[in-house]
Amino acid sequence: MWAALFPGQGSQTIGMGRFYYEQFQTARRLFESASDELKINFKKLCFEGPEEELTLTQNAQPAIVLVSCTAWFCLAEETDINFLKYCAGHSVGEYSAMVAAGVLPLNSALRAVRQRGLYMSECCPPGEGGMSALIGPSPKEAKSFCQWVEKESGHTPLETANFNSPEQTVLSGSSRALDWAKKHYQKYVFSSAKVRLIPLKVSAPFHSSLMEPARKKMNTFLHTLSFKTPNKLIVQNTVAKTENEPEILRNNLIEQVKAPVSWLQSIQYLIEQGCHSFLELGEGKVLSSLMKKIDSSKTIAHFHSLDDLQKLKNITPWRSIK
Repeated sequence: MWAALFPGQGSQTIGMGRFYYEQFQTARRLFESASDELKINFKKLCFEGPEEELTLTQNAQPAIVLVSCTAWFCLAEETDINFLKYCAGHSVGEYSAMVAAGVLPLNSALRAVRQRGLYMSECCPPGEGGMSALIGPSPKEAKSFCQWVEKESGHTPLETANFNSPEQTVLSGSSRALDWAKKHYQKYVFSSAKVRLIPLKVSAPFHSSLMEPARKKMNTFLHTLSFKTPNKLIVQNTVAKTENEPEILRNNLIEQVKAPVSWLQSIQYLIEQGCHSFLELGEGKVLSSLMKKIDSSKTIAHFHSLDDLQKLKNITPWRSIK
């Protein structure tokens, strides 16, 4: 059984989506429609940048969703897309999963993530919040480490934000707590022999309690959109299991803004459901790298070239390239 995986923020890069744009009329139509919808020149933003503009949260999030959904719709024209039974997206990638499963139209999702990016970037003044990757310890140890830092330093909050793999958890919170943790983490008794704490180049403390103002604003915004029953099984970040009711899907997207991304648990759930193969749809191979750390025995495929497309056609009923 196959599952489609959609990457989140951090996967953006100059040149993203160019392959689809150059090869498929559908991609050119989607880029044009998205540009008209958000009044952003996505062709220029994705292909030329500049990088500092593309990496702005309010630009990166719609660009990532646009490219992932473009890959989905182009693939749907060339193969029997029904070979993909499940969908899951990492953080903002969950909006791509909603589009793929027919819950939201693409332009509605793009408007939502544009606002999501703006709201999230407004939550914390520059320099007062951030994120760091804790490499080595288990998710349980990462939670205990955050509690230890808060107690010993007196700085709050410091929280687990992304459970990416068995040995990689992203922490999020105040810059003071993160700075103190960076200076003193070697004093904490971890079970893992090798531990690293790596500051991430992000603009805000995403998926932490500091995102509460953004959660409230997304609650209002997402209730202006109509959510439909999915035509595929969606595994959501906040609960690491499938949800089918439109209102539950909406509410989980709202809570996701400040809740941890349970990616490790979501992939483990998919494997438990019988998924043995995964297709990462979007720019880069971030989720593929995480999959190798979670379960290296699973098949991982991509759609970054015509050769990739041919390989996918070999496992599905297919139509010729138009």
